[in-house]
Amino acid sequence: KIVVFIATIIMAACLLLTYSRGCYLGLIFAAAIFIILLNFKFIMLFILGLIALPFVLPKSIINRFTSIGNMEDSSTQYRVSIWMGSIELIKDYWNKPIGQGSIAFNKIYPLYAYNQVGAQHSHCLFLQVIIETGLLGFVIFFMLLYRLYQYLFSGIKKLAYSNDRIYLIGFISSISGFLLQSIFDNTWHNLRVAIIFWIVIGLASAFRKILGKEDNDEN
Repeated sequence: KIVVFIATIIMAACLLLTYSRGCYLGLIFAAAIFIILLNFKFIMLFILGLIALPFVLPKSIINRFTSIGNMEDSSTQYRVSIWMGSIELIKDYWNKPIGQGSIAFNKIYPLYAYNQVGAQHSHCLFLQVIIETGLLGFVIFFMLLYRLYQYLFSGIKKLAYSNDRIYLIGFISSISGFLLQSIFDNTWHNLRVAIIFWIVIGLASAFRKILGKEDNDEN
């Protein structure tokens, strides 16, 4: 537990130092989901913790976080411009995907770039999935996530308070936090991150399947 606690502190510090607002939101969302599913009574402690953050975090991080939604912020303007260009691209290519990777994206996106803003990807995983695989690919991806959540939540309902239930909640929370952050960035652009995402998906599915077999053996 001590090793895990130290590792968690190090990872949290690294995340804060990225100054990535999408990651901040993802972490907060994941923590909220975890607490709500674990015990809703703890939600007030979570809210109090959020209120206390401005008093313990460096001002630079607080300023970065509070700039979310500020259209005068250069990075916000940059991202919104890319989203607008990507949406225009999707209007023409929703039924004829351009293929995966930056090479394919860079051949088509400049024709739709808003304010001539260049980019290697759409800075939104969900837009990127539509661009690369079409609307059909996005529907398949959405159904995969829907089935996964349905599968994991069914396991939570069957379990009382136990380590197994906590593990399932942890899987749901981490996946949810990642997907929220994916609204603001193409989180699969880095293949190492993409691989970790699918490893977590695989572990979550395998763990739930094992629990199902244990339930059948007991019955």
